[in-house]
Amino acid sequence: MEIEVQCRSCKTVSCHDWRNQTQTLACPGCDETITLPGAYAEGTVIGGKYTIINELSRGGMGVVYRARQHSLDRVVALKILHLSPHMNPELVERARLEAQALARIRHPHIVEVYDAGEDEGCLYIAMAYIDGPSLLQHIEQQGPLPATTSRRLARQVATALRDTHAEHGILHRDVKPANIMLERGDAQLLDFGLVKLDDDEQSGPTRVGAKLGTPNFMSPEQVKGTAKLTSATDIYGLGATLLQLLTGRPPFEAPHALAVIAKRNMQPVPEAQLAELAERAPSEAALVRRMMALKPTDRFQTWDELLAAFDASPVDEGGASSRSTQVADTGSRTRAKWLLPLVLLATVAGLVIAAKTFFNQPTNSPPGTNPALNFTLGPGVEIAFASIPAGSFQMGTAEGDPSRDADEILHRVQLTHPFHMSTTEITQAQFEAVMANGHESHFEGPNRPVEQISWHEADAFCAELNRRFAPNEDDGRVFRLPTEAEWEYACRAGGNATFGVGDGENLGHADAAFDHGLAADAEKPPTGSVDVASYPANDWGLYDMHGNVWEWCYDTVTFDVASNLIVCVDTYKGNGLIETNPVGRAGANRVFRGGSWSDKAIDCRSACRFSNRPTHHTERIGFRVVLGPTLN
Repeated sequence: MEIEVQCRSCKTVSCHDWRNQTQTLACPGCDETITLPGAYAEGTVIGGKYTIINELSRGGMGVVYRARQHSLDRVVALKILHLSPHMNPELVERARLEAQALARIRHPHIVEVYDAGEDEGCLYIAMAYIDGPSLLQHIEQQGPLPATTSRRLARQVATALRDTHAEHGILHRDVKPANIMLERGDAQLLDFGLVKLDDDEQSGPTRVGAKLGTPNFMSPEQVKGTAKLTSATDIYGLGATLLQLLTGRPPFEAPHALAVIAKRNMQPVPEAQLAELAERAPSEAALVRRMMALKPTDRFQTWDELLAAFDASPVDEGGASSRSTQVADTGSRTRAKWLLPLVLLATVAGLVIAAKTFFNQPTNSPPGTNPALNFTLGPGVEIAFASIPAGSFQMGTAEGDPSRDADEILHRVQLTHPFHMSTTEITQAQFEAVMANGHESHFEGPNRPVEQISWHEADAFCAELNRRFAPNEDDGRVFRLPTEAEWEYACRAGGNATFGVGDGENLGHADAAFDHGLAADAEKPPTGSVDVASYPANDWGLYDMHGNVWEWCYDTVTFDVASNLIVCVDTYKGNGLIETNPVGRAGANRVFRGGSWSDKAIDCRSACRFSNRPTHHTERIGFRVVLGPTLN
């Protein structure tokens, strides 16, 4: 793609294909060296705020870099958009205002825009950096997705598009797998850098902020250049995206863009691909066919109508193709998987009966033998700890439970020591009162949980508590992060139910801060963390063990690339019946538990397990603290 650049010395305008690797060119008028827009080397400072680390990708409208934001010392994705020097200044201002509007969007399935500005003729947009693949990359590497996974991801994107259109009047106009990132297995929609606002009647490729889109995913009205687009355009793009998720191939597949357009002119609807899909997954094919209807009036007329169809239509289990693969969290966001050697079958009838009884009876020391504690951290800031008795419990999930993941091997755990656990996740006020350098959370509020916290930062908080209060001098206990076993034991509060609150088997919108969907009797799911203790505590006085933010644990795990599993050697070494005070000590990843405000109930279960690098931090992860024996 050619862009126009203007020499600052002689004002000569020349054209250049910016997508090649040339960083500069000589002005044809005066031989002055011209640095191309977006061609920035490592260490370049953009807008006085961001330092380029490396290039991530190039597209039709700009370059995306990994950069470091000076003020918050965090890594961001920095998109540089190319602006022609001959563009109308009013249109450049319009693009800037659109970027500012996008920066106000907060949604759990949209990559957050932090900042926007101009630097030497380029518009830059700073976004959250996601160290994961796009859906396109995942499909290219792993093949098409199962119908259940495809529909779940499409539904997440649909809620994002619905809310941005309803609340901000914004159309995306370029929905496609390449613009959807995977973070911990969930969809994150991006490339809102160049969009269309509802009140903007201008259209076409010459307007700043306009976007022709990608031919395979463009709606028919986009191809025709219709001036007034509606949400039906994005519904079409999402339908085309869903088709590729299910089949592994984009609609109107052809060698290049012109061939795609020619193919569309001959056959406006991808009939052959839809017919092939219908043979394997008729329900999915029916949804896609309506989403991609030729006329906008024949598609779903509202996002809520589409979402209702997603929920009501039966899912063709098994996926759209025999090659379909599950979406696993990739890179540093890989879903935790542990391996457990098979437990030998008992051959003595009495031993089998005893084992069965043992596994189904929680045994705990009487509550109250380990009194609750409070520590003053600063003026008006305290941290409360609940008493957790010693005892045994079933860790994991029984085979046959439909919610069970492969890493949730059911086994008996004995905790021989009582301990204390903070009644809430560590709040921003508590963190600020302890750590001299403070910390900036994404969702600010003194009583909200501190988040965007790495494991190392959580561990440093515990170390500072030990320095202040020196509990080890009195009874050998220390402040630290809980082990996985301690966390799940405390979460279950002496029981064996799936959840430690509510009716035990289901998590309702009145029980925790999580993505509960749009139940008829509930408000919209939370779009961020909430104040701690906003929901009922479990039977041991612990709040928010389910949802709000994930919570770091002490245990380490190792990722096995060959098996796509994470092996936790110590935690599940197993001795046939019971494990005593288990602690995972192998590998480089650290575990976190409990789910967050943006997760479904299935990921907020007591037994659900995730892991990541200890440097990982996001607005979905915080921590709580225990006061217990030193981990040798």
